[in-house]
Amino acid sequence: MIQTPDKPAIARAFSEKATTYDSHARVARLCCETAIHLLRRAPRLRGVWLDAGCGTGLFEEMLPRDLWPEKLLCLDIARNVLDYAAARNPSAIIPVLADMDALPFRPRPFDCIVLNSVLQWTADPLRIIIECAGLLKPGGRLLFSILLIDHLQEFTRLKADLGRDIPVRFLPRDAIEQALSECGMECAGPVHLHGTNWHKSALDVIKSIVSIGASAIKSDPMSVPELFDFCRHYEERHAEKPGVPATYSALVGMAEKRA
Repeated sequence: MIQTPDKPAIARAFSEKATTYDSHARVARLCCETAIHLLRRAPRLRGVWLDAGCGTGLFEEMLPRDLWPEKLLCLDIARNVLDYAAARNPSAIIPVLADMDALPFRPRPFDCIVLNSVLQWTADPLRIIIECAGLLKPGGRLLFSILLIDHLQEFTRLKADLGRDIPVRFLPRDAIEQALSECGMECAGPVHLHGTNWHKSALDVIKSIVSIGASAIKSDPMSVPELFDFCRHYEERHAEKPGVPATYSALVGMAEKRA
């Protein structure tokens, strides 16, 4: 059962891992690289951008300077990670402490909005896509990476089988594409990133999740015996010769708002 944690819990979990996020966020980094490649291939876009759910500012750190906009707002609910992002680019970004589920902007101020591996923590990810489309100027672009329903499937299926809550909402690809179409966005050739990160143990899989701050849950955390039982089940189901797998799956694309 999906149970989205409350906002303070999400903010606290990511704030505590602000300094370790970048070194462990392999999937988010791959998504950033792919998104930047799409930007590089498209006509140059200046103007005003919003990175909604910017986290530590990983996207801004990876974005080549020749692709930077005239003005870049970085929004996040976690103060520590927002401060971390601002400190990396003190004169280049405008930090905004706010909740993605209540975006504090009037319609159509932005030329581009970035959503990088963040929608899974919102109460209604498809609604956020629609709201972001409403914040774009005609011809503006939504640059997105969205984790799909089979992301971390070994982990989420086992949690469901053991009756444990799942704190995030991963989306089916067709629902994303339908939401984009319904809100007047045209998206040509999104990239499906899919693969496996291999770990030494199931406990290492969990540590990798915790290290990026993705540990907020609404229910009580697992006790130590429950944790080791979970890891035993995980390895019994999935351990192979290369190690213990953690599947990743994300859709990366750039959609343009029809004039």
